[in-house]
Amino acid sequence: ALPVVFAGDGMQVHDAENAIVGALKVHPVLHRPEPVADVQLAGELLWANLLRYIPRGHKATVRRWLDHFTDEQIASSPALALVAANVHLASGERDLAEHWTTTATHALRRASAGPAPRALEAGIAAMRAGIARGGVARMRDDAALASELNGDDGPWRSVDRQLEGTACHLLGERDRARALLEEGSRHGVVAAPSTNALCLAQLSLLALERDDCKQGTDLAAR
Repeated sequence: ALPVVFAGDGMQVHDAENAIVGALKVHPVLHRPEPVADVQLAGELLWANLLRYIPRGHKATVRRWLDHFTDEQIASSPALALVAANVHLASGERDLAEHWTTTATHALRRASAGPAPRALEAGIAAMRAGIARGGVARMRDDAALASELNGDDGPWRSVDRQLEGTACHLLGERDRARALLEEGSRHGVVAAPSTNALCLAQLSLLALERDDCKQGTDLAAR
């Protein structure tokens, strides 16, 4: 079974990193990967703990772990391909994020004889929303699908709601946007601080559009 790691505990972060490094089979002295790294296990561990790193400003750590694998190895693991997609999107590399999202979709189809894991399906939907290649309405729908697949208490709830709320704002659905962004902010306070900040910034803009300068300023300062 994979280790269950929760946010907010330094020792648990250390344990997660030990598990990931163990799956990578990094040489303890030379700090470079052995040739038999467990690709699937590493992908599952990295995906399960991704919110501990990228939304907290540690995408360079994740990118360094990804450098242990060839493109072919990453493409063989839907979870690892999704991790790569997230790193590229966080770095503003939209085309590469789209490439690895498509790769994750193909890898998931190859790997799953039965129903695909909901968490990975949700991750693909969220990435499509973040890339927003199909326009704002499609961004909203993809984010809503990701949220439905993740469930009410999933760790990615804040990201899904931020994406859907932002899309609703751009589409002029302001009441719906405010409700989604407030929910995203609540879920992101601990799980995804940078997503919480994005939700608050969008809520600030909504307040300013209502000519509520005090609330807009208060939200921007949080």
